[in-house]
Amino acid sequence: MTSIKPARFINKSEITAIADRLLVEMRDANWTPKWPQLADLAADFLDLSIDYEDFDVGEDGIIAAKIYPTKKEIYFNNAFPAIRDNYGFYQSTLAHEIGHWLLHIDLNLPETVNDDLISTALPGEVFLCRSLDENKNKVVNQRTPEDWREWQAQYFASCLLMPLDKLEEVRRGRNLTNRQHLGAIGDELGVTISNLINRLQDLEYLEKGGNSKQLYPGKRLRLSE
Repeated sequence: MTSIKPARFINKSEITAIADRLLVEMRDANWTPKWPQLADLAADFLDLSIDYEDFDVGEDGIIAAKIYPTKKEIYFNNAFPAIRDNYGFYQSTLAHEIGHWLLHIDLNLPETVNDDLISTALPGEVFLCRSLDENKNKVVNQRTPEDWREWQAQYFASCLLMPLDKLEEVRRGRNLTNRQHLGAIGDELGVTISNLINRLQDLEYLEKGGNSKQLYPGKRLRLSE
């Protein structure tokens, strides 16, 4: 028995639809989405428990998180202190793991199994997340099934934490090319400024000039002015 779905290409539209559907399901259940704690609320809604532990590098290599599907548990690696120390990074990381849960885990498995089976689980019964790179948003950079899964989970996190309607709401009266304004938006949404800029670029609100850090209005922003 394996809890991991076979790797497959999932495009942006499908990932966006899955993230949007989760938000709709939360609203329908009177589990009102709220920012900046949205990822925590989503994890509670899905009945996922969150904890931290020290991982065995020799056994597993350097990994960021583990998901135990049959126990609905997510463990973050204590070796990544930014998960605890940076709230925006924590929210993005948790949303990333929720992405793995919804995109890559077979949710039709039995809800519980014997604890001894979990402790001696086969690789297919524990999902290992090896990347928390918020910049892993370029489709062309994905080469392996693992790369694809990490890109998909990170794209899901951006869609969940920064849905289009919410971005439209929080950008009113703000200049998206102003990093101070972006910082305020990031705090309001519970995301890092890096993740926010990546999302705004993907949605064509912003463009970057070459290797410069200078931000310019993107196609969507120009059309709205």
